[in-house]
Amino acid sequence: AVVSTQSGHYGRGNYCGKYIVIQKHVKWEQAKSMCKSFGLTFATVNSKQENDDLDLAAKLMMGADVDHKRWNETNWIWLGTTEVMHTNGTGSDVWEHHDGSPLLWEPNWDFKRQPDHWVRRGKEQTAVAFSRINTKWDDSFVWKKRPFACMCPDAACTTNIY
Repeated sequence: AVVSTQSGHYGRGNYCGKYIVIQKHVKWEQAKSMCKSFGLTFATVNSKQENDDLDLAAKLMMGADVDHKRWNETNWIWLGTTEVMHTNGTGSDVWEHHDGSPLLWEPNWDFKRQPDHWVRRGKEQTAVAFSRINTKWDDSFVWKKRPFACMCPDAACTTNIY
């Protein structure tokens, strides 16, 4: 069972951390809604330490072994962070969390030219996915189905989701 504690950290086995990774593959908006339905919030990462904590949660909840095919959707975890878009639909290179708060650190992006503002189906990549292979970030299309991370919205949170 996965259970949160009064400190807003989650336990599974010997893990007691900030993040919980859900293995179900869903689109970005579905992930956001599912976190809320669990009484949680979509995960935000604001430091290298939090990024490392998310990596640990992913390994414990999904296993340490990953398929080293870069674009296997299981290797990417949705985060609650998106790019602020200009009114013409192009990216601004400014990233904020789902609640409107700013991204407070400079994450390592997956490739030198990331985020790359790639457009497909008339839409630009706008959501952040976390790599289970190398803990780096990628800008991605919101319609991709991937696992996702949630966290407690405040220190008083207690909930059972399993």
